[in-house]
Amino acid sequence: MRLASAATAAAIVCAAGIAPARAESAPHLVEQNCVTYEPTPTSQLVNAWQLHRLNMDTVWRMATGKGVKIAVIDTGVSTLGSTYFSQGEDRVVSFDMIPPEENPDGDPSIDCKHGTVVTSILAAGRRPDGGPIASATNFAGIAPESTVYAYRTLKASQTETEEGQPKDEEDLTYTIAAVRQAIEDDVDIINLSMVTFEDPKLGEFEAVIEDAISKGIVVVAAAGNQTQGRTDLPYPAAFDGVISVGISNQEDAGDPATHISRVITVGAPGKNLVALWPSRETGNPKVEDQAYVTNATGTSFAAPVVSGVVALMLQYERDVHGVELTPAEVKARLVATADRSGVRAPDPFIGFGIVNPLRALTNTTAGTAVEASAEPSEQPRMPVDTPRRTPLISMVGLGVGIGAVVAVLLGLVAAVAIPAARRRR
Repeated sequence: MRLASAATAAAIVCAAGIAPARAESAPHLVEQNCVTYEPTPTSQLVNAWQLHRLNMDTVWRMATGKGVKIAVIDTGVSTLGSTYFSQGEDRVVSFDMIPPEENPDGDPSIDCKHGTVVTSILAAGRRPDGGPIASATNFAGIAPESTVYAYRTLKASQTETEEGQPKDEEDLTYTIAAVRQAIEDDVDIINLSMVTFEDPKLGEFEAVIEDAISKGIVVVAAAGNQTQGRTDLPYPAAFDGVISVGISNQEDAGDPATHISRVITVGAPGKNLVALWPSRETGNPKVEDQAYVTNATGTSFAAPVVSGVVALMLQYERDVHGVELTPAEVKARLVATADRSGVRAPDPFIGFGIVNPLRALTNTTAGTAVEASAEPSEQPRMPVDTPRRTPLISMVGLGVGIGAVVAVLLGLVAAVAIPAARRRR
């Protein structure tokens, strides 16, 4: 089995016979034990292009995700020492689903890099007046007032050792347990920035995802990365009802870093994103102490963009219309309102287009997308900027006659050439 963080293909692994701790009895993740990173110099900071692309300054006037609970099932998550999460009430609650004895070699330090990047893209906050936390970057999460339930189920952000060898795979058991716990914790959205292509527990995984969706929880999953070198379907992205997310880039195209698939629902910014790394705890968090990443790339990081948009949708519908959207309604609206690509849908990199938060909230459709008839296993690699067209169709020598006898008597032969050049949208 390979259950992996889709951004860096962080694998996932088997330790048979170990029962995962449940979140209500598991200790809060001891964030002081997270591996932390040096503060990023102000001179190295840039603005988050994903926020400009998605017109978030306008969207935040309508919704910020307040009151929406999102499960992030990932590596550890560290928000200590970060001013992006210390504004007002604590919005991140962490649980460790991996028993302490399962930490490698008894090392008390915890890998929180991948989960922190995902959580920050999803929910990093803003100042009380709505401005950015740091003056050198506009960065914030897509749903900056949402609440995150972080469940640690992965031990490592990377799938390879320093020598480039594959690491042992991790246990899908903990991820399944975390989904169950998220259902009990009554979350609204589950974000799974990980993939597995085959595993003996795949059936159990599918069943618990189906259970979550049946209870009204929206499940968003990364579509996987091309670097994982697989051609089969990625899970949980390919499970029925799941919103599968591919990468769009700064050129507004589907990015070939995505694991191409006919099961991708939509694309979202997922290349060279600004995000947060675990920062040192100083007792008095200052923005100058924050560690950033400015080139986060992978479907792992496109997925929380969509999860954040879903949080905004759910809050807006509750607060403005008093309506609870179902997972099926959320998925259908994301498809209907996405920015269309020039490739016949579903585009193998970004599905039915790039997510459009403003249209998703206002339920303004982008027009009809023509669905492809190819099965998921038929995954030709298409140039991301080349529209797919149907060939010219010629119908030459179309005879029209009243009858064979009349045609002979009158010597009438009718032929009509009807050229047709039709480009499918």
